[in-house]
Amino acid sequence: MYAPLDCTVYADNRFIGVFPRIDIDDELCLKEPVSLIDTETGKCFKQITTISLKLKAKQYKFFHKHNKS
Repeated sequence: MYAPLDCTVYADNRFIGVFPRIDIDDELCLKEPVSLIDTETGKCFKQITTISLKLKAKQYKFFHKHNKS
């Protein structure tokens, strides 16, 4: 995973959390396609390899893995 500069990312096989130190308008590049759900909006992203991020400093964004039923 490649993250924007000045941005901390915590991730495992269940979730991704993004915490920018400064304002960012960039992309988080994933190693392989994954289906995720934005925990704030509930929007589902299927088999994506990048996540567009536009966040103010010290905001955060969480995504969790979409488990197929």
